[in-house]
Amino acid sequence: MTQPVPPRQVRWAIVATCVVAAVHVAALILIAQHVDVIRDALSAAHPTASATQVNALTRSQVLNSVVPHVVLAIVLPWRAYRLLSGRRSARVVLTALLAVQLAAHATLPMVLAVLPGYAGWVIAVQGFSLVFEVAALGLLWGRHGCARFSARLPRRRCPPSRNQPRPAQLSGSTPMSGKSPPQTALTPQVHGVVTIKGGPGIREPAAHAEP
Repeated sequence: MTQPVPPRQVRWAIVATCVVAAVHVAALILIAQHVDVIRDALSAAHPTASATQVNALTRSQVLNSVVPHVVLAIVLPWRAYRLLSGRRSARVVLTALLAVQLAAHATLPMVLAVLPGYAGWVIAVQGFSLVFEVAALGLLWGRHGCARFSARLPRRRCPPSRNQPRPAQLSGSTPMSGKSPPQTALTPQVHGVVTIKGGPGIREPAAHAEP
């Protein structure tokens, strides 16, 4: 069976979600390049902390920032391409992930605290991601989005059971071969001879009456 072609709105929803995932990859690159900036910001926020404590705080901050970006950069495209199955569950799961992504924007003050000199860039990147997140949600739940695509998904037909009788068995008819089977009948014995009537190619011997 040929897979139905998804509507244009579904394809654009996949593209928008992949753009959000690409933003997470860009954020990982920025974090890797600005570890020293994060360390300086934490050192300024904790002036009484030793160098060992500042390094531990830096590792913890970097790890807490990297893990969500890695997870969402992998899961978002995977769940976006699951929309091609036409299942409603794929749309619900992707919506939940995008809702988590929207809630992550509440951490903007914390990000600005560890990257004080890059407030403009951080706000621009998060605003860019926000536009595509909202666009993906609108495409997912729009009037011409996945709901119509799910309705167009063909249903599977259950194969007949092996023990299910065939129509010929239900009606009691026999297979049609074009000719009816020959009918044979036995006649009484005459002088110990058995004759068969109706058999194909059998010639009946003449019966001799008793004198």
